[in-house]
Amino acid sequence: MKVTVLGSGGWGIALAMSVNNNGHNVTLWSPFEKEVFELSTYRESKKLLKGVKIPENIGITTDFNVVEGSDITIIATPSIAVREMAKKLGGVKNPGVIVNVAKGLEKGTLKRLSTIIAEEVSVPIVV
Repeated sequence: MKVTVLGSGGWGIALAMSVNNNGHNVTLWSPFEKEVFELSTYRESKKLLKGVKIPENIGITTDFNVVEGSDITIIATPSIAVREMAKKLGGVKNPGVIVNVAKGLEKGTLKRLSTIIAEEVSVPIVV
């Protein structure tokens, strides 16, 4: 299966590695060029998971188009970025099943993150 993990913090990296260890094709996405460069170059997050090596076969990119055609797209961003991610996913023709692993409520509305995602996309959502 093709799996995209949106968010390259410690949780996103750990999930990408777990999915990879289960034999799936994984790409880790970050909006930050510098972070993608460092993760790609050193194959670890020296700030968050020092000494934990990211396998070479996990893709790392800033290109959001990687989501297209995914079987599963995992949202592992901070809760404040979930609506933005959901809006971006709403513009993707085939993002697959959306799996939300972010925690919390939306600031201001106090809506559950699954509610926010459902407002923006029309594909199955798993929490």
